[in-house]
Amino acid sequence: MKNKNENSLMLLTGFVAGAAVVYFLKSEKGQQMVDLALSKGEHLKSSIADTSKNLIEDGKSALNKAVDSGESLLKETKENALTAAEKLKKQAKTMKEEVKDKVEEELSDFQKGVEKAKKELNKA
Repeated sequence: MKNKNENSLMLLTGFVAGAAVVYFLKSEKGQQMVDLALSKGEHLKSSIADTSKNLIEDGKSALNKAVDSGESLLKETKENALTAAEKLKKQAKTMKEEVKDKVEEELSDFQKGVEKAKKELNKA
């Protein structure tokens, strides 16, 4: 029985509180509070929308800058790699010519030595 009385008391309290809220909201002061809450809500909604748009634009701008920077860095790296490859190619060509000249020089000296040895053998 005690439990039933507590439930009834809570139900009655809920009805009274609800009636008081409805009475207040129907009054002029209550209507002013509702209007104020609605206008503040609309202002907050606009503020959030504006802030979101700004953040999206800032994000797009940062992303575009990062992409541009990456493309620029890639282009610069490619140019540097091509320049280095060209230098290496020239150095390899120069070294090839130097080695060829040295081999021809040594071969020439060797052939002179062979000719000299043949002459010496023919004299003997």
